[in-house]
Amino acid sequence: MDMVEPSATRLIIDDGFSSTNGTVDTAFKLIKPNTTGFHIWKIESTKVVSLPKDQYGIFYDTNAYIVYAASEYGQRCGTDSVDREVHKGTIECHIHFWLGVSATSEKSGIAAYKTVELDAFIGGISTQHREFQEHESPRFKSYFKNGMRILKHPYEGELNQNSDTRLFKIKCNALIELERVSWDLMNSETVYALNTVNHLFLWIGRSSNAVDKIHSIKIANQLRTEKKCYHIVFVDDGYEQTLDEKVKGDFNKHLPLSKRTVQPHEPAECKDKDKTHAKHPLRTYKCTDNNGRYRVAEVKTGPLNQSDLDTNDVYILDHGRYGIWVWVGKKAKEREKAEALRNARGFVKKKNYPNYTRVTRVLDGNEPSEFKFLFSQWRDKNDHTEKTMTKLIGTNVDVDLLQERTSLAAECQLLDDGAGTIKAWRVKKRDLVQITKENQGIFVSDGAYIVVYAYNNKRRGCKDLIIYTWMGNEANQEDIEGAFINKDEINRELGGSAVLVTITENNEPPHFLQIFQGKMLILKTPSANGDGRSSPLCNTYLLQVFGSTKYTSKAVQVPMASSSLDSNYCYILKQLKNVYIWCGIYSTGDQREMAKGFAGKSFEIVLEKKETETFWEILGGSSLYKTEKISTDVYSCRPAKLYRCYWDSLPLKAEEIFNFTQSDLLSEHVLLLDAYSAVFLWLGKLSSKRKDTFYMKNILEHLKQEGTYRNINIPIIQVLQGNEPIIFTGFFKTWNDSFWDEYKGFDKLREEIESDEKSPQKPKLSPRAPSDKKFDQYPKYSVETLKLPNEKIPDDVDLSRKELHLTHDDFVEIFRMNYDNFSSLPKWKQQELKKGVGLF
Repeated sequence: MDMVEPSATRLIIDDGFSSTNGTVDTAFKLIKPNTTGFHIWKIESTKVVSLPKDQYGIFYDTNAYIVYAASEYGQRCGTDSVDREVHKGTIECHIHFWLGVSATSEKSGIAAYKTVELDAFIGGISTQHREFQEHESPRFKSYFKNGMRILKHPYEGELNQNSDTRLFKIKCNALIELERVSWDLMNSETVYALNTVNHLFLWIGRSSNAVDKIHSIKIANQLRTEKKCYHIVFVDDGYEQTLDEKVKGDFNKHLPLSKRTVQPHEPAECKDKDKTHAKHPLRTYKCTDNNGRYRVAEVKTGPLNQSDLDTNDVYILDHGRYGIWVWVGKKAKEREKAEALRNARGFVKKKNYPNYTRVTRVLDGNEPSEFKFLFSQWRDKNDHTEKTMTKLIGTNVDVDLLQERTSLAAECQLLDDGAGTIKAWRVKKRDLVQITKENQGIFVSDGAYIVVYAYNNKRRGCKDLIIYTWMGNEANQEDIEGAFINKDEINRELGGSAVLVTITENNEPPHFLQIFQGKMLILKTPSANGDGRSSPLCNTYLLQVFGSTKYTSKAVQVPMASSSLDSNYCYILKQLKNVYIWCGIYSTGDQREMAKGFAGKSFEIVLEKKETETFWEILGGSSLYKTEKISTDVYSCRPAKLYRCYWDSLPLKAEEIFNFTQSDLLSEHVLLLDAYSAVFLWLGKLSSKRKDTFYMKNILEHLKQEGTYRNINIPIIQVLQGNEPIIFTGFFKTWNDSFWDEYKGFDKLREEIESDEKSPQKPKLSPRAPSDKKFDQYPKYSVETLKLPNEKIPDDVDLSRKELHLTHDDFVEIFRMNYDNFSSLPKWKQQELKKGVGLF
């Protein structure tokens, strides 16, 4: 058992100020009970000062701030929220104290102390968060839909009032001021803003992502509206020399092109910080205070159950890079409650975790959705979700209800009533063997299958397609690879816009089970159903039947032995012409009805404990089997999580977008929607597409990295922009099919700014982003670096084609021509030129 004893004497940053004497600061008295609202205070000297609304989202790295967010449970909160009294419903309160990277220990400590004071004032009901600059939680960032500005000097937000030129990086919807103006701080994966007296230069990193580029446009427009810059100039990474001479003169004065040293990637330390304890398993620690001696003892490593938490105690949940959670039971000692956050910080230091590690205190009964997501099951006191699914959907699916209430379709993962048309094939290496209609729905564990389902989309008034790829647990790699190849070919033949679903055996989603009307059958007999025409069923078999509705029911072949039985289920036992339906004592009437669908017309019902000798003889005699009652068909609704993914990073970097909306789906991106029981891959129309195997590998790695020990073999559903099914759109509070009709990507927005002639002193337009994508996709290095001995050149350089790793400007200066002209030359001439400049 791991024992951790946090130090009680050493004060670092915010440790010493974590309790309150019962008084409340006058600045907090504007907070009213049972009222929604959003407020920010900053720490000035030893005082708490309320910020005016026009400064919400502006932070200084030398300061500490307190952010209060109260909303109805599950509803969005942010800078545009208004104070409103809530008469019915539950108020969800969050208090964050945000620490700038250069904030003093005194300011940080006061922020922590005042957070506890504010919580006590509102009745001790809040979730408390410790936030650190550039490591903010997804919830915190969601408050600022227009992004955050993190500045270095308190100039009252006036970017142009001082005489100094300033350099900012634009990252993750934040404008962050850098300590100096220098090429040394720049890399090709980032967008930068250089603010001078007359210009705002937006330097677009060659490998920067669409989110940062589009946010740079938003920032530029905001600053122009605020009259803090006169001219917006776009500068393409490696194309600085092509700027208009007058504009280039101003740029060169602050970032001399003769000193240009841009790294192709983010510094290693920036990437490593996201890998901190990346594969850290989820661990649970119990906290005890024994006569003033505080102890933290590990009680569990592995999957969390709600029953692991005792209301009499305090627990620390160590989730590695995702942060530390401290859960406070309602009946815990008062001292333990008061010291919970402080002791969690002591735990962080004792573990030698980075100072920026997020720490969140949650209260028994007031747990936020992010906390609940860590558990395999979570039931609130008034949660009746388990019976809601059958109550609302019923045994027969109402298509109109699903179309009308898409949130229900998403929760239950149901498209329709399964009345569409089916075509199915078994994959044999690279060939397809079509399955006859009577054998559709029968799958064998050693096989891979493709199922095409066509159905009427009433909402759009058209036919939609779903292509399923089902992989048995015993399928060989050649068949699996053949399934993916054939699936892509079928999709192309059908127009290329189908929803693509990848399923592994025993992880079938409800919409897949529904199309077989609750009669899906999984056999373990090797190579059965090889020709797709003959029946794969043997004369003797035992089937275990799961589910109680058409969208939860299937049968799975199990060994012919009484030890295979389970009192919670129904079974089909067949020997020659004799068919028995064995009903466990805990099976329901609905389960028994679904079992009849696998038994044919003639069968005998056998109730548990009333079996005949003949029945046991067929199974080889009576033996012990599972008789413990369990909850079958358990349904636990969880909020979906949307991730913005950076697919070129290793391992995959996935940034959660909290309280997401449809506007977060940028056409240039490929995003991940994690619905817990399934993962959706949304591909924007302007995004760069990769192979399915690439996405699957990265998605599985992401689910593993999450460290919650959940099932990672869940369905992966690929959705194209403009062809989203209701099982996807229902996760969004509002959805508009016409949303992207007027969508403007970065290139269009840039074009509008560059063609804006309203400014009378507008400089000559900078050139558009280069069209030669092949040349620009390579990492770029300085001429000096590329002329080093081969063993000293970076690993990502193609040593036989070093010229591809030059910037456009360096290429033109060295070869006196652009890459297009160079690539059109004969190979011998190219080699001759490369030898002449020392790049051979």
